[in-house]
Amino acid sequence: MGWFGPSKAEKDKKLWQAAQDGDEAELRRLIERGGNVNWHNPDDSGRTALICASIYGREGCVRLLLEAKAIEVNAKSNTGWTALHWAACHGYLAIAKRLLEGGADPTLRDNQGKTAIDLARENGKSEVVALLSEPRWDKTGAAKAAADKAAADKKAAAEKAAAERAAAEKAAEEKAAAERAAAERAEDKVSHWRMELDKMANARAELCKAQDRVRLLAAVAATEDESLRDATKVRNEARVALVRVLEDALSAHDEGEKERRSLTAEAAALQQQQQQGECALTLAEQVWLIGSDGL
Repeated sequence: MGWFGPSKAEKDKKLWQAAQDGDEAELRRLIERGGNVNWHNPDDSGRTALICASIYGREGCVRLLLEAKAIEVNAKSNTGWTALHWAACHGYLAIAKRLLEGGADPTLRDNQGKTAIDLARENGKSEVVALLSEPRWDKTGAAKAAADKAAADKKAAAEKAAAERAAAEKAAEEKAAAERAAAERAEDKVSHWRMELDKMANARAELCKAQDRVRLLAAVAATEDESLRDATKVRNEARVALVRVLEDALSAHDEGEKERRSLTAEAAALQQQQQQGECALTLAEQVWLIGSDGL
């Protein structure tokens, strides 16, 4: 105790001691004066006032402590036991029910992994076992059911995800196969049109060659036509000249024939005259006459 009364630690210990002793009046007084209802006594394995009241079956003190707004109903001692662990272990049914109604969690485990119902079963506290087995308090069973459901849901979700993944993989494979097939078809079409283009190019080249040959033949034909026209013109001119020559020759022949006949007639007349002695031929006339006979 200090100069100004008991210290805070001493006040907290008095509250704790009142709960252990079952002194409800003192406990109420200390709570109303702001005592720490959640103080863990280091000299008693870290137990709180609520744990001590539950150990010793102080139901009235448990009720007072649960009415305190700051109470930590699930506070643990150094061994991991809560007030509900102790009430279940000793079979304090009323205290266990008050603790449950005050928010105690029956699923909490101590340092050895045991719950309140485990301790009640080990110690043969059937009433507490029945209480903790009620659906509203059997959070372990509910938790197990929830865990089973969660596991089932997880499994179903995993199976669904696997199925979706398999379907997605299959769809991806089918899509890839379709894309490959489409690519192959496109490549075939490209190859086909390349071949067609090559054929068209070859045909165009052949056409160009044929056009060149046609132009060459046309040029040759034009040259030959020109030569033929020239030859025809020359031939026609030669024919005209020949006709003229023949006409001139025939004309000359006709004139010569006329002259020959005239001279022949004249020679014949002269010869007749000679024979008749009507006139004598001169030497020149005789020579011409002889020449005319030779013709």
